[in-house]
Amino acid sequence: MRQAQERGLDRSGEFWTVKGRDTLIIRDRRHAPLPLRKAAMIAPSEYRLAIATALKEAVSMSREELLIQTARLFGFDRTGPDLKMAIEHEADAMLAIGSIALNDDRLTILRN
Repeated sequence: MRQAQERGLDRSGEFWTVKGRDTLIIRDRRHAPLPLRKAAMIAPSEYRLAIATALKEAVSMSREELLIQTARLFGFDRTGPDLKMAIEHEADAMLAIGSIALNDDRLTILRN
C-alpha cells in the first residue's frame, strides 16, 4: 500500500484514485454486467458527483427525490436497499462537510 501511495494513489475503502484527480463522470451502469451493477461497486466520489449533479439540475429536492434522481444518473430504474443506503450515506457526509444543505426538508447544493 505504501508503494501505491508513493506513486500518487489514494485509497478510500476498496477504491483507489489518483491523488488530486476528481471523479469527472457518472458512469451509466444500465448495460453493465450484473456484478458491476451493485451499489458497493460505485466509488464514494462517484456518488458525491451524482448527488451534486442531481442537486445542481433541480436546484433543490427532498431526500426521496434525491435518491431517485441519483439512481437514475447511474442508469438504475429502482433503488434497492443497498443503493438507497449508499446514497443516503454519501448525502449525509456531504451535509456534514457543508457541500450540501438541508432547509425545510429540501436539499440544496452549496459548493462542489
